[in-house]
Amino acid sequence: MSNYYDPGTGNHVVLDGQVVERDALRIAETIRDYDPNLVLLCLDPERAEGISDEPFVIAERGKDGILRPVLRAWVLNDQILERLYNCDTHRHNVYNALVSSEERQRKVVQDRYQEKREEIKDVVAHIATMKSRYTVKDSQTGDLLTFFDDRPAERH
Repeated sequence: MSNYYDPGTGNHVVLDGQVVERDALRIAETIRDYDPNLVLLCLDPERAEGISDEPFVIAERGKDGILRPVLRAWVLNDQILERLYNCDTHRHNVYNALVSSEERQRKVVQDRYQEKREEIKDVVAHIATMKSRYTVKDSQTGDLLTFFDDRPAERH
């Protein structure tokens, strides 16, 4: 391309007479490597009315040669690859992945609250058996709490 100017950033390449960003080319090649039947389309919203409002469409070329949209996106970045991998039901079971992810998250929350419950249980057990006062460190603020049997607790 005779009028192509690269200011030295190296962010663009000329491919088949078109100026292409390196990131866009990397994503398009990754999609092609993932599945050769997938094609990344970059649409001009002014010229492609009725096809898609989003400028980027991943389409699958069927056995009949017709392109069918699989995924649409407003921004071309690595998130489109994550979305593509996560919605591919031919390569992995999306339901099982979702269930296991939710179970891991539930376990993290349960462990966090179990630790807090054990700490509170320990404090209550000591308060119930104390003679005059009991001091414990508040795990959330780092303050020292002193419990007395004859007056309200104090924070230090």
